[in-house]
Parts: sequence; C-alpha cells; structure tokens
Amino acid sequence: MARKIKTQPTSYPKGAFYIARVCQAVASLIVAGEMFYFVYQLKHGGFRVPWMFFFLHAAALYTLITLVVTGLLHWRHRLSALFNGSLNVVACGLWVGGFGMLADAESETILDACTFTYWGNNTGVKICRLYKLLFAASLFGAVSTMSAFVLDVVVYARVHPAAQYSRANPLLEKEDTTYAAGSYEDLYDPHRARSAPGITQPGPSAAQLPVYQPYCKSGKDSNAKGGIGA
Repeated sequence: MARKIKTQPTSYPKGAFYIARVCQAVASLIVAGEMFYFVYQLKHGGFRVPWMFFFLHAAALYTLITLVVTGLLHWRHRLSALFNGSLNVVACGLWVGGFGMLADAESETILDACTFTYWGNNTGVKICRLYKLLFAASLFGAVSTMSAFVLDVVVYARVHPAAQYSRANPLLEKEDTTYAAGSYEDLYDPHRARSAPGITQPGPSAAQLPVYQPYCKSGKDSNAKGGIGA
C-alpha cells in the first residue's frame, strides 16, 4: 500500500509550482534560441561547435519537452512528485554541466564591457551581448531547475509520512477496539468500580436494595398476624 501511495498524483502548491515552471520555460526558450543561432553561424562559417553548446542545447530542449509532458499530466491527472523529481534531476545535471563549461570558457571575458575597444566592430559587440545573455539565461535556467527539484523533494517528503500513517491505521484501530480485560474496563464497569484502586463510591441505601420492600411487607404482615394471634 505504501508503494502505491508513493506513486500516486501529488498536490503541488500552485504559486511555487507555476513560478518555477515559468522561470524554467523562459530560460530554456532564450538558451535554445541562442543555441540555434550560434550553431547555425558556426556551421555556416566552417567552425567547430564547442562542447558546451551541446550541453546547453540539450538542457534547454529537454527542459521544454519535460515541461510540456508534465504540464499535460498535471492538467489531466495531477502530477507525481516522484516522477517529476526524477525528470528534474536529469535536467539539473544538464544545466549544471552546460553552465559550468560556459563559465569556464567565458571566465576571462564575462566581465569585459561590450565596446569597440574590446570587440572591434558592431558584429563583435553583438556577439558579446549575446554571450552575456546566454550566460545569464543559463544561470537562470540552472537555478530555476534546481528550485523545481527542491520543490519536488519538499512535496514528496510532505506526502510520504501520510502513506506510512495510512498503512498503520488498521493496526491502530484494532488496538483501540480490543484491550485486555481487567485494565480499563474495571474503571468503567459499575459492578467493579468499588474494587478499583483509588475509587470509592457510597454504597446503596437500604431503600434501594431489591429485597427491602418485600421484606418489610412480609415483616409487617407476620407481626400483624402474630399480634392478632396472640
């Protein structure tokens, strides 16, 4: 039963869920668009495509595909935190790997101003601005994807104890309805309440005894007969 509940659809908090997904989508669209442009320009100019472009391109496209698939699942059925978290783990690896290689390649130029002094002409200034935008979008994509994964972990951890509790419910109900005689029933049994330790109740009066009335009546009749007979 616990395994079944682990894979059941999970209720996400709407605000954090949609904010993380919108951030992922914006970053992925920017990175994917720039990757298509850079790869086309490099292929057209006969240059080799750097490895970091493959990682960033794969991260952006993979994130967009998973957002569409999980969005449809969330809309039709409700999304499982375990399934969505496993997809976000792969996306985090691609984003972190691609951004790490991009940061290493731009470590000497990322802080340079996009001016003619450093880049020579309008084309160089344009490439500088595109690289800075790619750097910011890649960082934004990595952070938003990791935030989405943290949300999956939090939601899964919030639902997981409920699965354990529901599995223990039948045992708790059974233990509540069956208990050993002489432990609790003595305290609530009126016939045994006087024998329970620490509990004292006043005894019944003579008028409340079931044999009081017949005894008194028969006593009066006998006395009367005795008096008459005497």
